[in-house]
Amino acid sequence: MTVWAKLARAALASLGAGVISIAAAAAGEGSSDTGPQPAWGYFAGERGPPPGDNGRYEAHNRPEFDSRRGAGHHRRTRSASRRTAMPKPVIGVTLDAEEPGGYSSSPWYALRQNYCGSLAEFGAVPLALPHLVDAADRYLDLCDGIVVTGGGFDVDPALWGAGSVHETVKTKPVRTQFEWALVKGAVARNKPVLGICGGEQLLAAVLGGTLVQHIPAEIENPLDHSPERKIHDPAGWKAAHEVEVTPGTLLARITGAARFGVNSSHHQAVKAAGPASESE
Repeated sequence: MTVWAKLARAALASLGAGVISIAAAAAGEGSSDTGPQPAWGYFAGERGPPPGDNGRYEAHNRPEFDSRRGAGHHRRTRSASRRTAMPKPVIGVTLDAEEPGGYSSSPWYALRQNYCGSLAEFGAVPLALPHLVDAADRYLDLCDGIVVTGGGFDVDPALWGAGSVHETVKTKPVRTQFEWALVKGAVARNKPVLGICGGEQLLAAVLGGTLVQHIPAEIENPLDHSPERKIHDPAGWKAAHEVEVTPGTLLARITGAARFGVNSSHHQAVKAAGPASESE
């Protein structure tokens, strides 16, 4: 089983991740920052599928008409197969947003299929979340966990206290405002959050961290973090570089590895993890 399959399975098997951050640091060293680890209900994965019919509740304790006593009289029967099954977990997945052009002449949302496909494969029900800030709390009522996805944009440096903005920085204010509110709410409720690519950078900023605005400008002799020619190989995806896993973190426990290869396509990275990112 690949390290990413282990990560997906373990995260969905326990739903005890608290906060997971997948980081590829500028120098090629990865980091994993986890928050509180609550005990969550039954998840498909290591423990197999939940009892019942795909997580649906079995018919039970329903009233039936009693013909011996006439209209208005019912007797209650209990199904021999009665059992209470936990429903599949609902995982909210954030969307990217694009201006008119390309797919549509109107503004449109975008989401790669493999985000949802991977969640479904390991027993979750993915739920796409439009950028409605006022709906963030309601989304969190509906979701057992959140995945914050990546995209071709950056977190506004002003949100994490930067005094200047590098010329390469490109922002999407509406998306960031929504995801910021969503992640803050999830952390306050102790719900699991997985940040991928730009989602990892946003998660770091929400938790009090800072970012490298442009890796080539701040890191001497950095690894190639946008090696399209390497990872988009006709034979399949290839690792762009390795990351190191911080010992004792949730990521280390899930993967059982000290280092592993990752794909990589970004120009920013986490500079300093915030105090709320520290793990046991």
